[in-house]
Amino acid sequence: MVSKTAICFRCHYLSEDIIKEYERLASSCDPSLYEVFMVYDNTRKDFSIGRIRGKKELFDFEDIREMGYRLSETKPIWYNAEYPLLFFFKKHPDYAYYWQLDYDAFFNGRWSAFFDAFRDENADLLAAQLKRPTQEPQWYFWGKHNLDVSPDRQVGVFYPVTRFSSQGLKFLDEKYKEGHWGHCEVVAPTLLDMNGYKVVDFGTEYYDSRWFRWRPTLPRQILPFLPQDKLYHPVKNFRSALSDFFVWSVIKVGGALKKYLRSLGSRS
Repeated sequence: MVSKTAICFRCHYLSEDIIKEYERLASSCDPSLYEVFMVYDNTRKDFSIGRIRGKKELFDFEDIREMGYRLSETKPIWYNAEYPLLFFFKKHPDYAYYWQLDYDAFFNGRWSAFFDAFRDENADLLAAQLKRPTQEPQWYFWGKHNLDVSPDRQVGVFYPVTRFSSQGLKFLDEKYKEGHWGHCEVVAPTLLDMNGYKVVDFGTEYYDSRWFRWRPTLPRQILPFLPQDKLYHPVKNFRSALSDFFVWSVIKVGGALKKYLRSLGSRS
């Protein structure tokens, strides 16, 4: 096994902003320590090789299906966001650790400084927002799996930036082939934790849950005004952020309306 760490920048479409962020990531990393790959979902067969310099690994939905894991036909790949990393791992099994970064995750500083901070950490899974049901009982993804585990033994994390050990990925590959399945943010950390693998939080020195969250989207233009050396998510250009905010607002209002109508029905 080589001592280098693989860094997988995962995306499913290309834009000038995404390409610039990938190039910023690659240029910040010492090649003697890290190898940076663009890991691209090419299900639509739209990848343009000439636009990307550096190493790349392409996959599509059929590649994921052929891995032998349970895969929902009604849920997109993001529901099992570790599957692309496992696909990469099986093709490149000789790294000690594997980072996976979503294309819309951003570190407001040099990525290399963030990675270097964890070079001596031997965790099998590093992630943000490590939690258990007693700490955050209303989290949506509790129970979204088929594991035989007591509710209080579940572990959840937030997935836009993660690092796995090679032994952790090998273990997950075995378990998923056995039929274990669920939402990535609960099934992977729970499987690892309940089987003695080490799951560790980045620590709030590197993120603030107000800014490193699922929604709403942060416009890239405001990043210079936010604290440095922190993780942010999701980050997109202003137009995309505005569109995402509208969709997110509709979902929130719709959810609140459904809850209100259910409460009226329970009173009648």
